[in-house]
Formats: sequence, C-alpha cells, structure tokens
Amino acid sequence: MSPAQDRTPPEGRPLRPAPTTHVFRTGDDLVIYAGGDDFIVPDLEQDQLEALHALVEGRLPPEQCTAFEPEVLRSLLAELTEEGVLAGPEEGPDSRGRTVSVLGDNPLAETVRTLFGQAGVEDVGPGSADAVVACTGWLTDRAWCDLDAKLHEAGTPWHRAYGDGLSFFLGPLTLPGSSAGYRDTRRRLLAATDADDLLAGLWAHWDTTRNPYPWPDPGVLAVTAGTLVADTLALFSGAPVAATRHQTQVRCSDLYRTHHPVLPVPGGPTFSGQVNR
Repeated sequence: MSPAQDRTPPEGRPLRPAPTTHVFRTGDDLVIYAGGDDFIVPDLEQDQLEALHALVEGRLPPEQCTAFEPEVLRSLLAELTEEGVLAGPEEGPDSRGRTVSVLGDNPLAETVRTLFGQAGVEDVGPGSADAVVACTGWLTDRAWCDLDAKLHEAGTPWHRAYGDGLSFFLGPLTLPGSSAGYRDTRRRLLAATDADDLLAGLWAHWDTTRNPYPWPDPGVLAVTAGTLVADTLALFSGAPVAATRHQTQVRCSDLYRTHHPVLPVPGGPTFSGQVNR
C-alpha cells in the first residue's frame, strides 16, 4: 500500500480491530485470525509481538509504539487494514437518522419495515425519504415504470422486489444517473426472451389481476427482506453495493441465488408512456 493510501488513525487515537478479529497466543506465537482460513502468524521479536498485540486490540495508540521503526509500523498497519484485521480509524456514516419510504401493503413490506426499524431507520412518506424500497407480489410494471421515472427525476435511490413463479426478484438497487433503473431491467428481460410479446402481455395481466399473491413462509420473507435492507444500509454507510449492478433471483424452495447483470442504457432512461412492450 502506498503512503497516500495510509489509513492509520489520527494522533492520539487507538486502532479499532474489526468485530470479526481474534488475537491469541499459542506458545511463543501471536496468532491474528480474520475469518475463514486467514490465520496470520507474524515472525517478529517477542517485544514486537507484544506491541502488535496491544496495537491490534486498541490498547496502544500507534504513535506510542516504539517497538517498530515508523515506516515499518505504517506499512504493517496498512497491510493489516487491507487484510480486514483492522476496521480503520474512522467510523463510517451511521444509518441511524436516515429515512426510507417502504412501498407495499403486504408481508414482505412489513418485514422490511421491521428490519429498518431495528436498524434505526425511519419509514416516512414518499417524497421525503433518503431512499425508496418497493415490495410487491405480482410485478406492477406500469406503476414501477412511473415510479422509476419519478425517482430518476428526483435523484432518489430505490430498491425493489417482486414475486414470479417460485422466486423473488430483487433490484437492481437504482442510483439515478449511475446504475440501472427498472426500465433498464425490463428492457433486459424483454431482450432476453424469445416471447417478448407474451412477457409484455403477462405484465399487463399482472397490472390488473386481483388474484392474491401466494406469499411464502416467514423464513423466505426474512431472507428477501434482509437482502433489501442490507443493500440499502450499505448504501447509507457509503460502502460499495454490488446490488447496483445486477438483479438477484432468490428461489423460494431452497434460497438459491442467481445474479443477472443489468446495465443502464447509454444516455439515461427514457420513458414514452408505453409500458407493455
């Protein structure tokens, strides 16, 4: 890692180990565990191992460490941060205080609202939220085309999920002007089928059907809702969100996931009002 990428904390601040980090001794060895098969066993002198142990656990601010030359310490801490051992010096933006508008009067939307509430994110009315999450059973194509256009104009991110057959389809998480919207997704779906007229007819049928959607068990709803919420919270935190690049299919029978890449149409979305083709 180059000096320009240094993430050691400001003077006087201890390091913050990642929540998944474990540090322990086995004999004379210091072992740093970052998850999976990632065991780090530094080959250092005992005084350096003791100092490193205190550094990683946040008991010793880096500027008070004399066991290493400054450049060596800087490089070592940068490497541990890259490996996920250290959380970095600054807390990311807190999702608490952020707002969402959860659209839908159904079991999936209610589960999403519950999870957002547990995360300290308030569900507010449309037009005033930091993000929108739309949940429906049968796909509401016409309404989502209109919503996509409205939120694109407002610059409001939005996520979504609908049911089709024995699966739920989620996203992509739309960042207006940056990632694919619903209208981009429907273009991909129409281009990928040999029966685009039948698919468009199905969407038109779903727009008017009164058949109740057969909602799956609470476990499937929890996984689907949890994915929508986790993606949105990651967006609020400033973390990279893979869901902006693909639509996720969650199979209800075994929760198997498939990702379908969706790219925005060059030049941005357009909408002529024709939603059935």
